[in-house]
Amino acid sequence: MTEILMPRLSDTMEEGVIAAWQKKPGDEVAVGDVLCEIETDKAVMEYEAYEAGVLTEILVAEGETAAIGAPIAIIGGAGDAPAASGAESGAESGAESEAQAEAPAASDAASDAASQGQAEVAEEKAPATVNASASAAAGAGEQEAAKVPAAVGA
Repeated sequence: MTEILMPRLSDTMEEGVIAAWQKKPGDEVAVGDVLCEIETDKAVMEYEAYEAGVLTEILVAEGETAAIGAPIAIIGGAGDAPAASGAESGAESGAESEAQAEAPAASDAASDAASQGQAEVAEEKAPATVNASASAAAGAGEQEAAKVPAAVGA
């Protein structure tokens, strides 16, 4: 199990607020997945996972503040389950087993539909005029986000 700690996202940051969780307990987490959005004194930034596994527990709820270095969540191994009471755990694991058995077929159908939907949407979209400075800023952020997972895996 790995504790996810509140990161220092700027030189002046002393604490951060969890603006929103993008993953829920029980969700699979891959390196580079956005776990949450953290609000600092200057901006709201996405926090990416540096470990793969399953999000087993959220320690700091949305809207709560945590000091730099304080644990905000726990990621366990692929076999770890989120913390739950015994009655809930038994009922959920039966439902999860059924859902996992059906997931491959549904996943294939969904990906086929998604590819067709994306192709249709791409054909329908007309060229749009974009503010050059806004698109440059967005592109720079995407490039930075793309670099982080590659550097971690190297």
